[in-house]
Amino acid sequence: MQGDMYHFQNRAPRYFMGITSEFNFRQWSLAFAGRANIGNFVYNNVTSTAGELGWLFNSRGPYVSNVHREALTVGFNQAQFFSDYYVQDASFFKMDHITLSCNFGNIMGGGSNLMLSGIVQNAFVITQYEGIDPEVFSGIDNNFYPRPRNFVLSLSLQF
Repeated sequence: MQGDMYHFQNRAPRYFMGITSEFNFRQWSLAFAGRANIGNFVYNNVTSTAGELGWLFNSRGPYVSNVHREALTVGFNQAQFFSDYYVQDASFFKMDHITLSCNFGNIMGGGSNLMLSGIVQNAFVITQYEGIDPEVFSGIDNNFYPRPRNFVLSLSLQF
């Protein structure tokens, strides 16, 4: 078994790209930043762990255990941890943050300034990767929880 192993794909992306911009129109401002990794591959360990039909019935009790939907597709009866079947293209584009601001200007006289901003962090991800998050630095996806999407409302009053 060990003799037929080979290096299948690379976890490091071939290309890194990023985009950032800010647009201003009168008192409004829109800013965003995003990035992309292209050509990286990830071993989807979450799917490989529960992607076997052997998980259907747990020996500790007469109940059905959690099984990944992939188990019904591939039909593996036992875990195939060394299979390249679970190596997936993890190229992605992520929008890291989007900020929309409105500067109301001098509202109280004497040089005061009021600004209201809405911010979305981890706005969206475009990928064909089937796991939770394609951005895995080790090349093995063990993530059970996705990165949170944060919404922030900011009110800034300067005197």
